[in-house]
Amino acid sequence: MNKEENKALINFLLIYILSSMILVGIIAILYYKKESFSIKDQCSVQLYSKSIFIEKELIKAQMDNKKFNVDVTNKDFNVGLYDESGAILFSNLKSKNIFLSKKSYTNESHEYHINKLENKIQNVSYIVIEGNQISKQMDALKLRIFVILVLASIFIGIVGYLLSKLLIKPLKSRMDKLNCFIKDSAHDLNTPLSALMMSVSTLRKEHNVDSRIINHISISSKLILQIYNSLSFIAFNNKDIKMEEEFDLKELVLECAKF
Repeated sequence: MNKEENKALINFLLIYILSSMILVGIIAILYYKKESFSIKDQCSVQLYSKSIFIEKELIKAQMDNKKFNVDVTNKDFNVGLYDESGAILFSNLKSKNIFLSKKSYTNESHEYHINKLENKIQNVSYIVIEGNQISKQMDALKLRIFVILVLASIFIGIVGYLLSKLLIKPLKSRMDKLNCFIKDSAHDLNTPLSALMMSVSTLRKEHNVDSRIINHISISSKLILQIYNSLSFIAFNNKDIKMEEEFDLKELVLECAKF
């Protein structure tokens, strides 16, 4: 492909990929918000269920007149038991600063649910459940969306490239035919133009020929020669080269005016 075709292909790909990625990005943002809300809601339900379970175990231990022992084998949740004054009765929580006045909150790494008992059980008034499922699932969600965006970008790029090739193919075919025509025309002009220039040179040597007619033929031949050179340059030169050349503008204007 020539420079113009490459430029058209790149511009089409940039517009197509950019617009597609904006659309995919909007969808990804909406999906992230929806999933993050669902994750937080699900984790809140799990924390609440865990606090209710511990409350039931406390009631059962009190009814059986046994001391309640917290199961610390579950690594997904940490438990804190506090009395009415906020003193720690048991805790394997990662954070030491617990806000018992709140029902639920989150920090940078964990989420918390506080269950305030209506009646203290075995001197327990607050059950605090600490989890880290939100941060884990949010990290997994971000990674999943990132992978999807990368795969979508690759897919969009491939589809855009194929579409651009299909769109440019007819144009390229027409351009190839036009280039072939220009090359053939330039080649066909070469022989009669050379003959015309040689004829002008021969006529100049004759004494009985009107010099004005010779000048007219000569100037017309030069104009055709310029057209031929332009066609040859377009047909046979695929490089974008800037040429700097000095010329006499006055002479050129006078020659055109004379013609």
